[in-house]
Amino acid sequence: MKLSTTVRLRAYLVTASMSAVVIQVGALVSICAFGVPEAYFQTPTFRLVAAGAICAMVFGVATISPMAFRSAVARRYAIHDDNLRDHDAGFFARIRRQLTQRFF
Repeated sequence: MKLSTTVRLRAYLVTASMSAVVIQVGALVSICAFGVPEAYFQTPTFRLVAAGAICAMVFGVATISPMAFRSAVARRYAIHDDNLRDHDAGFFARIRRQLTQRFF
């Protein structure tokens, strides 16, 4: 798997995790502050809605992130250089190889 794919999947995983935390905090606040019964959050309907919300957040981030990157490059907040990417890929491949040899 290419490094860029791994980084992208990691970003989507972090987005999904943060979305799940927001849903859990919302559920906790509604239980404590508004007196919503806990049984409401154990229903299949709530779980499907929560899973749909997480998928929607990941899809939204996947849709908006290329535009944000292009905007950052256009405003010179970020650089896009293929030579830097190749160097970083070699660096990360070397670290991955060392970790694999050490732990597996």
